[in-house]
Amino acid sequence: MAARIPDSLDRLSHDDLIGVVRDLIHGVTRLGAENEKLGGALGKLRIEHQAIKDELARLKHLPPRPPIKRSGMDKATDAKGPEGGGEKGGGSTQGRGGQLDKLTIGATVVVTAKAPTGSRHKGYKDIVVQDLSLKPTVTRYRRERRETPDGRMILGELDRGIVGGYGPHLHRLVLALHFSGQVTCERIVALLNGMGVAISKRQVVRLLTAKLETFRAEDEAVLKAGLSGADVTVDDTGARHAGKSGYKLAPNLEQAQILRARFDRIFKRARTGYARLDSLLKRLHRHKDELLRVLERPEIPLGANASENDIRAFVTKRKISGGTVSEKGRDARDVMLGLAKTCMTLELSFYDFIGDRLATPGPKIPHLANLVRHDHA
Repeated sequence: MAARIPDSLDRLSHDDLIGVVRDLIHGVTRLGAENEKLGGALGKLRIEHQAIKDELARLKHLPPRPPIKRSGMDKATDAKGPEGGGEKGGGSTQGRGGQLDKLTIGATVVVTAKAPTGSRHKGYKDIVVQDLSLKPTVTRYRRERRETPDGRMILGELDRGIVGGYGPHLHRLVLALHFSGQVTCERIVALLNGMGVAISKRQVVRLLTAKLETFRAEDEAVLKAGLSGADVTVDDTGARHAGKSGYKLAPNLEQAQILRARFDRIFKRARTGYARLDSLLKRLHRHKDELLRVLERPEIPLGANASENDIRAFVTKRKISGGTVSEKGRDARDVMLGLAKTCMTLELSFYDFIGDRLATPGPKIPHLANLVRHDHA
């Protein structure tokens, strides 16, 4: 039996204090082992309990439990602290995946540490900072005038990217904000005026419809390339075949005839004994050609999900800024939203695409129609 510990530890000798601490460590260790054992038993009980619930759901013909992935918030919580990059103001680049690999470092700045005398240099801790500078620039172009011997006046040609007193970079920003960012003309005017650009709503609308023929020609070429390409046939119903979801096979002639015969046998029967059902079967049989067209064109999707997704940008723009007023505005909307959707499908930057077509410095984007043909090849 352990000796009784006095009320005050001050009365204990040094050896007695060591004994008390050893007893406490032993007790904490024992409690930790018991807690771990109880935790394991509880985990097993939870698994057995969930198995019983799943079996009951199966017997009652209930839908199975959906798979639930572990939240990424746990990892973020565990990474707090100086070694995890969670210190205030550190701005660590950890946890960004491969995003930094896509960046090009334009400048390197060495920040010296304010350390006391005698401190040793231990290398550097790098942090990549991205920033964006938007400031207006005003340039005066002095176009030389020359008079030819026959009396004609010749002016120096401006850069082809200048439209109505505005340069290609501003033109590019307006197009990206309106068609990709779904920003209204009024808000674009307010944003640019606040940045020091003298521009009106009328001039913004003019920029939105400028150089439309160039974009329209490319949009029409993309449409032709898409229609002539070999489409990937996707089953929107999510049916599975050969262990894969979403793919259909074109039936051969014999299989198509069998399916047509089955259709006639089901929908062409004389009487079922129910007047409403007989009427419905006759109505469906009248649309036999439309319903079985998929046998001739297996690329036709069984649902409208893809089409609805393609026009979602038009619906969003209509909700934000209403409909267009002029024919030119309607053409600009249709052409630019179509090109933006094509760039998204091809995993291209719509901003880079606009910049290349407006002859601004930056990445070169090939003709979209050629990319569509290559993607379908």
